[in-house]
Amino acid sequence: MIALSPRLISMLSQPAIEPFYLVQIGASTRLTSYLSELALSDGRVFLPGDLVSLDPPRLSSSVDREAYKISIADPRMEYGAMFESGMVGTLIEVNVGFIDQETKQPELNINNVFTIYKGHIDAVAYQISLDEIGSSVAVITCASPMSNLDMAKPFYTSRDFIRQINADDSSFDQIYEGAGPVQLKWGKV
Repeated sequence: MIALSPRLISMLSQPAIEPFYLVQIGASTRLTSYLSELALSDGRVFLPGDLVSLDPPRLSSSVDREAYKISIADPRMEYGAMFESGMVGTLIEVNVGFIDQETKQPELNINNVFTIYKGHIDAVAYQISLDEIGSSVAVITCASPMSNLDMAKPFYTSRDFIRQINADDSSFDQIYEGAGPVQLKWGKV
């Protein structure tokens, strides 16, 4: 259960609640839906970005392949170079903060900001509209928390490879013994 601070409880009990979003991609790219630069109390600085949409957080009672999508307006295709350099697998975090309705200022204390998604980028793409007033939107699809359950990844190794990781590991010593029966001795000697 999330413990709410008294400050956050008072902000959320206001008749009008105005959220802003903070998106961090990797270690260096930080965007906010707020109209100006924001510096959180932990030292991270978020620049105003062209966030078009963020999926709301979803809870599911079944194990499925629920993806989380972030759309960013990118008319000059500035994210294209990042997409080409291999963003898949990069850590991404999405937080939500709130504007204090009394002061009209964003709450920048990290203890009063919620993490609504934290995971890895699963796919990147562009949605390009060729209408008279066209658009170019960078779409980042993030992995669901259960994304690795359906992953099938072969594990190729050899005796020498395992010995580079751990010199005492003998689990792959007889991996290339041919087609005949091999007697493996597992456990303590």
